[in-house]
Amino acid sequence: MRALLIRPPYKRLKGFEELPIFSLGVGYLAAVLEAEGHEVGIYHGDNSTGLGVGIVPDEFTMFRERGESHARYLRSLGEDDHPVWREVRRVIGDFSPDFVGVSVLTGEVGSALKVSRIAKEMNPSTAVAWGGAHPTFLPDDVLGYGGIDFIVRGEGESTIAELCASLEGKGPGLRSIRGISFIEGGKTIHNPDRECIEDLDALPVPAAHLVLRPGAYRRMPFVGVMASRGCPWKCAYCSSPLFWRRTVRFRSPGRVIEEVRYLTRTFNARIVNFLDDNFTVNREYVTELCERMIEERLNISWLTMTRADILEEPLLKLMKRAGCAGLSIGIESGSDRMLKIIEKRVDLRQIREAYELMYRNGITAGANFIIGFPEETLDDIRRTFSLMRSLRTPSIIFNIFEPLPGSPLMERCAELGLVPEKPDWRRFGAWPVNHFMKDVSRDDFEKAASEIAGWVYRYHRSLTRRLREYRLFIVNDPLFIFRKGWSYIRRRLIRLYLAARGGKNNKT
Repeated sequence: MRALLIRPPYKRLKGFEELPIFSLGVGYLAAVLEAEGHEVGIYHGDNSTGLGVGIVPDEFTMFRERGESHARYLRSLGEDDHPVWREVRRVIGDFSPDFVGVSVLTGEVGSALKVSRIAKEMNPSTAVAWGGAHPTFLPDDVLGYGGIDFIVRGEGESTIAELCASLEGKGPGLRSIRGISFIEGGKTIHNPDRECIEDLDALPVPAAHLVLRPGAYRRMPFVGVMASRGCPWKCAYCSSPLFWRRTVRFRSPGRVIEEVRYLTRTFNARIVNFLDDNFTVNREYVTELCERMIEERLNISWLTMTRADILEEPLLKLMKRAGCAGLSIGIESGSDRMLKIIEKRVDLRQIREAYELMYRNGITAGANFIIGFPEETLDDIRRTFSLMRSLRTPSIIFNIFEPLPGSPLMERCAELGLVPEKPDWRRFGAWPVNHFMKDVSRDDFEKAASEIAGWVYRYHRSLTRRLREYRLFIVNDPLFIFRKGWSYIRRRLIRLYLAARGGKNNKT
């Protein structure tokens, strides 16, 4: 069987061509299918080979224009001759798949549906399946769109292998495959859930060699790796704990190192981003992994995320020796009241102590913040802004809340009447134009959010801040600053070229 695995376009349809990434989840699925004897291709619709790759507006401009960019996205869904949809047709036509698997996040529902319909238009006999968090939690909703034959719920490697075997007539019948939903005889069938994979080491390394457009991966800034899967906490804004069933499973350090070597060599990347929900959840495991990384002389710089309440000094020192160049914490709010409401299970004292610990040990500390929670007030937002300014962290990620299917706050928003019974998921995105607050007006929220976004942009432009952020990368990559400088010059030159070309076109 010829299986094409797709990450649908999204940001390109908004008008942004950011630096490329390799989708780790799709890579695992592709590797499993290849091992079963299928011909497999990987296509990531947001990775472009164009001149302007990585030439995006600054973060404040992106914030201010989020409504316009999202309108661009919605318009593109109806523009069959859009360059991205022409590319999608070309990729599907060239590969000629029997099976198309689409990995879907909530904000990508519109473009994923467009991809699925294109596949069906080009060959009605092509089997189309959706996987990922959104279809896992809303299988009835997704199957109701039409043109989608199967939902792969939850962890997908074993399920998709059985599904493709069944479609070839070599495996179990559809009714016997745990973890899928489909329509049969006009009736929606939800087979029992599949158990999580116990031995993650049994999975092959993600199949990076199966990407169909290698040129679109030339300037990857980092590769993603997961040492573990799952999260034991239950933050109210997050769907990950329910997706992974609140369990945490770990891969052996040797297997993680093997994957790091393979992916950094394949993509010529010098930075690894460990994508674990909470990297330091098991101190003994992280200690063993870091010691192996030092013994194996990987000489890489790596980033990851964790929580404020699971850090300790000896572990931080070891992580730094193993190449940790950045450690971010999901703070979310500067209000103890909101931290309780969103079930973060940390307080401001623990947060400040964690950052002092990182600063004392020379770890580049990042911070993630969210505003716009349904029961948040303007005073809560001001407290968050105050904490943001006081931490002196060199890297700030500022987000606006959006309810996710599978999260407790999605249910709370429904109770409060902040989301309709049947939301239009096409209008959900990373920078939402939606408003999900019951006690703060849209105008007041927009004003507060714009003030914070402007401050974050000005803060990030500081040369001193950038040097603080970059200094640990230089340890394992002496040419890091040179590459950053060249990247900046290249972006400036291309911006000037594109502006001049645009002006010339306007005159003609």
